[in-house]
Amino acid sequence: GTQFIAPLAFNGTRIPIAAATQLGIAGAMRLDPVPRRVMWRLIALGVLGNGVYQILFILGVVRTRVATAALIIAATPAFIAILGRLLGTEKLTARQWGGIALQIVGCSTVVMGSARGAAGSDSLAGGMLLIGAALSWAVYSVSLRRIAAQVHTLQLGGYTMLGGALITCVVAAPALLATPWATLPLGAYAAVFYSAILAMVFAYMFWYRGLRILGPTRTAVYS
Repeated sequence: GTQFIAPLAFNGTRIPIAAATQLGIAGAMRLDPVPRRVMWRLIALGVLGNGVYQILFILGVVRTRVATAALIIAATPAFIAILGRLLGTEKLTARQWGGIALQIVGCSTVVMGSARGAAGSDSLAGGMLLIGAALSWAVYSVSLRRIAAQVHTLQLGGYTMLGGALITCVVAAPALLATPWATLPLGAYAAVFYSAILAMVFAYMFWYRGLRILGPTRTAVYS
């Protein structure tokens, strides 16, 4: 997708589609409306989890190898566990603290190694962007756990995606306008569709279900 569409424009397209799809299905199902106070909290969290996170992630991925990006993002459970412990929502054993320490050391090694990458492979900027993405997702996951049980999964995903769409569309506006949409190959549209509907609607529904039942740390480990 990002071979034909600028990364920010790619995100600025798929996130609004995902938000509209989930809220549209929720409306068709005639679900009970979300209280206004909860709705605004979800939108605000979505700015962080589906806006800031996605921007940092997509910019980080295009500046690193996929394997490096996967290793850095794999440190997310450690950040979630530490944050959950600080907020009193997680209880960690000595063994788990040891695992967290190893995870952070490994992540730091990958980031420092990426600083020596040649052009077209890894970069320190890419590694730092991905670290920022992991931290953003950790805060989002721990905060969302407090609301997840109150709202239907489609509404949870729809309003948080709406929050993400607000920031990604603003940031991506120049890239969206500069994209030659009429001349893109069919494969580019297929990539947007897959990323919006399958990855950001169906996969997120499974993720929110896991968040509700397993909690943010265990869900992040599986993820």
